[in-house]
Amino acid sequence: MSKNPISIGMPTYNNEATVERAIQSVMNQTHQNWYLYISDDFSSDQTFERIDKLAATAPDRIKIVSPASRQYYMNFKHVLDFADTHYFAWLAGDDWWEPDFLARCLARLENEPQAVACLARCQFYEADGSTYIDPKARAMEESMSCRVARYLLDPDQTRMYGLFHRQALVRSFPSELCHAYDWCLIAGTLRLGTHVDIDEHLMNRERTPSARYIDVVDQDEPSPVLRFFPVLRMSWIGLRDGIIPITPRVIAALFYINILKNRQQMQRRANTLAKLSSPIYRVTLIITRRLAAQPVSRARRKRFLP
Repeated sequence: MSKNPISIGMPTYNNEATVERAIQSVMNQTHQNWYLYISDDFSSDQTFERIDKLAATAPDRIKIVSPASRQYYMNFKHVLDFADTHYFAWLAGDDWWEPDFLARCLARLENEPQAVACLARCQFYEADGSTYIDPKARAMEESMSCRVARYLLDPDQTRMYGLFHRQALVRSFPSELCHAYDWCLIAGTLRLGTHVDIDEHLMNRERTPSARYIDVVDQDEPSPVLRFFPVLRMSWIGLRDGIIPITPRVIAALFYINILKNRQQMQRRANTLAKLSSPIYRVTLIITRRLAAQPVSRARRKRFLP
């Protein structure tokens, strides 16, 4: 069994009911060479007190690194900045792992030199107690342009919680706070290498309703105009900073996801106009999705790029 150390980042906010379970799942890992960095983003409940209690039981391996000011999404970057090992994983304060998660993912990554991430099957728990396995969190091992485009066409909620080569995350984290920052991050890691997987349930997450991601745009996006295009800022930052590759297929996928999210916001904010524009949306989405999924000839690629 590998003895390579792994850094784990746990950003928390109002997780008093679940954070002990999350930390305990780290302590129960069969791979024991780990370091846990926990950053509580000014919780208003008893999250910090529960973290502090458990950290005291393993002070050499569990470090509380809470920030001096609210970090919001950048709390994920905050814990990443403290890590100094080759491998890294995030674990949210309301998620938990099965005991073999780290050991199995590490073994797979060490045997896949082209891969920058490994994820396992993730079981989601609904508020009503029902469960299901995330169907999207699967390997992506095709060509760089294909895997980035495929991800952007249908982003998942699980992929960023796999085990990563830390430098892939460092190089791919957006420089600015933006809505859907995690899509930019994961697209960037897929630019750098493949994602492999393990066909075994080793991850657990409490599901966040999809509608919440639509509603949170008002909090994430300061511009009233850009709230109608909630992933446009993410797209611009990713392309500007070289995180998201510029290929015809990837650009088509970005166009598709921007139009799709614009349609959702139009339905939320101006439903009558959205209904009137429905045929245009439908045709545009069909065309851009096909462009993103189709192979691109060498001649077309030369015309597209300078």
